[in-house]
Amino acid sequence: MTFAHYQSFKQIDQIINIVGIDSKFDLGMPTDALSSSTYLGKIILDQPNYLFNYSQLAYQTYLVGQQAVDMMHNLYFDTYRLGVVNSEIKECEPIIRNADIISFDLSSIRQSDAPATSDPSPNGLYGEHACQLMQYAGMSDKFTGIGFYEYNVSVDATLQTASLVSQMIWYLMEGIINRKKDLPEINPNSFTIYRSTINEGKQTVNFLKSNKTGRWWMELPMQETKKKLTRHHFIPCSHADYLTACNNEIPERWWQALQKLS
Repeated sequence: MTFAHYQSFKQIDQIINIVGIDSKFDLGMPTDALSSSTYLGKIILDQPNYLFNYSQLAYQTYLVGQQAVDMMHNLYFDTYRLGVVNSEIKECEPIIRNADIISFDLSSIRQSDAPATSDPSPNGLYGEHACQLMQYAGMSDKFTGIGFYEYNVSVDATLQTASLVSQMIWYLMEGIINRKKDLPEINPNSFTIYRSTINEGKQTVNFLKSNKTGRWWMELPMQETKKKLTRHHFIPCSHADYLTACNNEIPERWWQALQKLS
């Protein structure tokens, strides 16, 4: 269903960002049939390709092979281990803010919080963190759709998992209600611009801070931006990325996005 969701954007000729929340990378092999465990590989191999960036939150290292991790890195995709997400949930906000669609595998939530999933695990996201991620998604002006997958109603005797999903949707809707329409390309006059030099002064990165919400974006060099990628000209980031640039270090998000435009 996520593959079909991705393909719908072909009809409007729009290159998009996808965020997957999952304990594993659903890559499969090129010869495998399309399924819930191979859909990501099918999206990556799809031609013509309409995926600009893919980010995955909460993967668990012992469920993912090193070869898959290396492949994601070579494609300049963002991957964040479960431990990072649970300990730094606020740093996930820019990742979620950059998503057009989100594919949420409920098996990424720990079994004690969501027992009725297709592949329950004792480790995973906390229920409150799942709700927080949904609030971030709703607040994003770019976000347009989400799928919640791998719910197993036949074993949800107490409806605990259904209750958690309903609360996640509540937070999603609350976020949508509180959208501020502070995308830089829509309302550029409502931002304060900070300029930082990196790479020993050879490059300047413009950071934009919303006067409405305090959220941050990074601007990619305009001459590097292709026509179809103009909506990816501004990359959501955090204040930590700005501090990284102030220390004459290249922010990872900025560098990876730039590679996709080259």
